[in-house]
Amino acid sequence: MADKKGLFIVKKTGSFRHAEKSNGLFIVVEGIDGSGKTLQAKMLAEYFRKKKKDVLFTHEPTRTTKLGRYIEKRIRKGVDNKAELLDLYTQDREAHLKDEMIPALKNGKIVICDRYSYSTLAYQLPKEEWNSYINRFLRPDLALIYDVSSKEAMKRINSSIKQNERRFKKKAIFEKEKFLRVLRKKYLMMKGFKEVRIIDSSPNPEKVFEKTSKEVEKFRRNFS
Repeated sequence: MADKKGLFIVKKTGSFRHAEKSNGLFIVVEGIDGSGKTLQAKMLAEYFRKKKKDVLFTHEPTRTTKLGRYIEKRIRKGVDNKAELLDLYTQDREAHLKDEMIPALKNGKIVICDRYSYSTLAYQLPKEEWNSYINRFLRPDLALIYDVSSKEAMKRINSSIKQNERRFKKKAIFEKEKFLRVLRKKYLMMKGFKEVRIIDSSPNPEKVFEKTSKEVEKFRRNFS
């Protein structure tokens, strides 16, 4: 919801941790910018569609809502107010769960989300606040974190800018090598969460997807 000045009003947050998923499958892909996570998410969605599965491929911040577009605009302008971004991301995620992801899961769909609450842990919160924050939301069946060095990530980011592959040519505040190095360390600290799998994304995309599909099928065999 926006006020008369166009600023979004943050509502009091609730809890979605006990939502029923029915027979759906909830997969999150995460990692620093330049890790190749979005390509892997798209490949995974196509992998399931070829198997005649009903897939919802989605993203955070959302790109179909005013709030999601507002968040992305603020990021590209260089806004680095952690408290403000935390509130905005939280509000966007709650609406995303309520309006899209939980209904899809209840209908038995495979939901693949490019970024989720793990991004908030890495980008906005200190480690001592991780558990209390992440437990406010529905936990995915699998959270695949794609790991690559900050140096390699920057090479990929710069290459994609030159090739005009990115929606924005200007690098965001989150696309600086020093910052990426810090984020990478925080993502690797998340391996303690039972749903997290760390995947080396330094090889070519096809090799990385072999690891992706292996982890997903392993989970499906164990919990089918």
